[in-house]
Amino acid sequence: MSKLNAISIALLVLAAMWFGAMIFLLPNDNLASVGLIQSDLANAGASNAVTAVLLNFRGYDTYLELVVLLIAVTGVCSLNILPTSQLTATTDKPGMVLDALAKPLLILLIMVAFYLLWLGSHGPGGAFQAGALLGAAGVLMVLAGYPIMWRIDHKAVRGLLTLGVLSFTCFGLLSLASQAGFFTYPLNHNKTIIFTIEFAAMCSIGTTLTILFISTTTNNDRHVNQTTTKR
Repeated sequence: MSKLNAISIALLVLAAMWFGAMIFLLPNDNLASVGLIQSDLANAGASNAVTAVLLNFRGYDTYLELVVLLIAVTGVCSLNILPTSQLTATTDKPGMVLDALAKPLLILLIMVAFYLLWLGSHGPGGAFQAGALLGAAGVLMVLAGYPIMWRIDHKAVRGLLTLGVLSFTCFGLLSLASQAGFFTYPLNHNKTIIFTIEFAAMCSIGTTLTILFISTTTNNDRHVNQTTTKR
């Protein structure tokens, strides 16, 4: 075992021990935190406690999750596994049966996505669930053979990919400039701000999932083609 591998394993063990100690040191009674959330829920901008925690009380967590997604798709794009011409797995038109099934499913997925986005303010739902459905709609378009006329160097695609992080950052900087603190939204506009952030996050998540799927499919196709050519 090399010295670098030994150091890496030692750091991983120390990190695991540290996280384990943090878990054991957590208080057994969580009623105090639940009471704090419920008492301040009216000022959170969302009547659903989960949405209030994710986008207001602990907005840093959600913000960093969107940053991780952006870094992931940036890494995929930097590896040049996405097609340079057209983001689609196939140029063949779908058959009559597939076309008849895909179109209503696409409409249903988009409608349910926006419903979950709206529902997230007062019930189970939100940007990540809605974004996953939009990503599924994009994947369905690819599998059905519908051409997605996006190019990886197109400004609209880059805008959608970064929309969630940019909206979070802009509202955080605005709140910081007003001396309210980073991610401390004004009470009169917190509902509008949270819904805007969720909408932007939904668009970014859906676009990211679609592009990651297309890149994986394209990379697998290239590998198969290269293997067939060698044979």
